[in-house]
Amino acid sequence: MTSVFFAIVLFFNANVTAIRNDGVSTTGSVYTATVTNVPIEMQYDNNKYFVSSTVSAVTVHLSGYNRLQITNEENSETRNFLSVS
Repeated sequence: MTSVFFAIVLFFNANVTAIRNDGVSTTGSVYTATVTNVPIEMQYDNNKYFVSSTVSAVTVHLSGYNRLQITNEENSETRNFLSVS
């Protein structure tokens, strides 16, 4: 009986949060940028896996509300999105 009560409470809590967030509008400009020829560095266990074909560079489309962050990501010296492990 207790678990049913908590399930109902969590259900309504999640729905109220979703309804509350639907009415929120973000103000401000969305900045976009396209970065071409971003090098790809493949990291994998070559003793376990075989990669038959890869590309050496890709085009990345960026968008966000923070113009400074977009500018930093455009610059190859200050780029952070490549440091994902």
